[in-house]
Amino acid sequence: MKYSMTQWIFGGEPLEQTLQRLKKYGFDGIELIPEPDRFKDTKQVRSLFDKYGIEPSMMDLTPFHDLSHPDEAQRKEAIEINKKMLQITNEIGCNKMLVCGTAVGRIAAISSYEEEWQLGVDSVRLLADYAAKQGVLFVMEVINHYETCLYYNVDRALQFMADLDHENVAIMIDTYHMNIEEEDSCRAIRRVADKLANFHISDSNRLGVGHGHIDFFPIVKALKEVGYDGYIGLEPQAPGPNPFEAIKADDSKETVEAYLKESIDILRAIEAAV
Repeated sequence: MKYSMTQWIFGGEPLEQTLQRLKKYGFDGIELIPEPDRFKDTKQVRSLFDKYGIEPSMMDLTPFHDLSHPDEAQRKEAIEINKKMLQITNEIGCNKMLVCGTAVGRIAAISSYEEEWQLGVDSVRLLADYAAKQGVLFVMEVINHYETCLYYNVDRALQFMADLDHENVAIMIDTYHMNIEEEDSCRAIRRVADKLANFHISDSNRLGVGHGHIDFFPIVKALKEVGYDGYIGLEPQAPGPNPFEAIKADDSKETVEAYLKESIDILRAIEAAV
């Protein structure tokens, strides 16, 4: 398995500074913040990946743009920002980008769930076509129902994919969200194994591995058993309120860096043992 981390957990610090952190601990990749202003010079961005020997494993989702909003203007805005980020994802040499069917943080329907489900399907299908032309795989992130309102568990994500019926769409699941939504995380892994394109890890409290109550041994074992050989993306957050805010205290970055080192060491040890 290869290991990456999500750039946003260090706030808005420059990419090179984050790459320097990851290089120290032997990370293979990085998931990037999807803000167009951060990629004005895509050649320069690509040169940083070459310099540090770390690849862009995935572009994260555009979290606050709503692909299922009943207001057409808001949906169109969301579609356009996703198109822009898909272009950038291709230009920097990355081949995966996350998508969520609705805005992260919106936990209830505005019109009706049935209408917004179909609007989300239509928007993601349209973007999946566009992503395919860019050579980018569109990856649905399954986020818990306290943060989203469409596909918040594996069952609903698989139904969304069935309704999409598009070969350029895959799934990403996350130990933190599964800890909330799934009866059995290992069963969830097996159910999506043939569609699994990325895998996120943080503990039950969204801190680093070992700081909560998730048993990662059977999870890593299940990933190996289903033949998953993609990226493990670490996404620990600094402790504190507001899950959408990375920097919560003066020492947040130092805390997160310590979590990354601890987490990758523990996961490598488990991987070697299973």
